[in-house]
Amino acid sequence: MENEKITVLCLKEDERLKARKLYTSYFRDTGEKSVYLFEPVIVLGPESDIRAHIILPEAFHPDGKTGVNRYGTYFSLAENDALSAIQRALGLEEMPTGLHLDMKDEASPYPIDIGRIRIDSIAVASFTDHTFRIIKRKKLSTGR
Repeated sequence: MENEKITVLCLKEDERLKARKLYTSYFRDTGEKSVYLFEPVIVLGPESDIRAHIILPEAFHPDGKTGVNRYGTYFSLAENDALSAIQRALGLEEMPTGLHLDMKDEASPYPIDIGRIRIDSIAVASFTDHTFRIIKRKKLSTGR
């Protein structure tokens, strides 16, 4: 796979650590190694101008479902309208998305116990079959 650049929302440290524990449990239960390729992020789509103004909800909340998009499987979030608005503000095509899980092209249910997901920053990342790296990052505020 060639190097691909994407726009992602990065989690606050507490939620990132909780997601990492969840990813470890997922790996133990399924053996799916691609869960470790990405950091715990919400993939918004291809690379975009992250300097654009976006409005974040105070937090995102997993709704217990999993889905698939072109970047793999994800935990669906209840705040779909907010994600769509962010994608539009960034000039991205709207795509179903959530907390990225793995690179499989078929979603299977898996329990998630993170509670809320707060966002720390928006970033452009590059990835291949074996690497994931944040290239640019912009800190965000949820108004608190």
